[in-house]
Amino acid sequence: MKGSAALGATNEGPSAPGVSEFQDPAIDFSDGLKVLLAYHDRFLVEGQRLMAFAATLAQRGLDEAGAAEALRLTEWYENAMPLHHRDEERTLFPRIVNRSFLIDGMIERLALDHDEIEALWRELAP
Repeated sequence: MKGSAALGATNEGPSAPGVSEFQDPAIDFSDGLKVLLAYHDRFLVEGQRLMAFAATLAQRGLDEAGAAEALRLTEWYENAMPLHHRDEERTLFPRIVNRSFLIDGMIERLALDHDEIEALWRELAP
């Protein structure tokens, strides 16, 4: 995982072409649960931005600002999603598996969700 970035999304406009503004939402890697929580919080923010972008695109079509937002969202999801899934699957799940049937079922469902989300993203991504 890349480390060091700020949690908040930058809203200062698009980055230069070809330059990703992806910033790892985790600031401090000493507490793994805080890292995962930071990712979940950031996914909620980016999900809201993605939904707003889709609504704007449906109403007004794609303009230059929309294309820049599409690129920013694509870069963010392509970087953050696999890192987050890998972190959960390699660091969290092994620590809590086999504690109860309920937890094991939740882990199995989350792992399947990860596969489904990544497959759907591959369909959406350019």
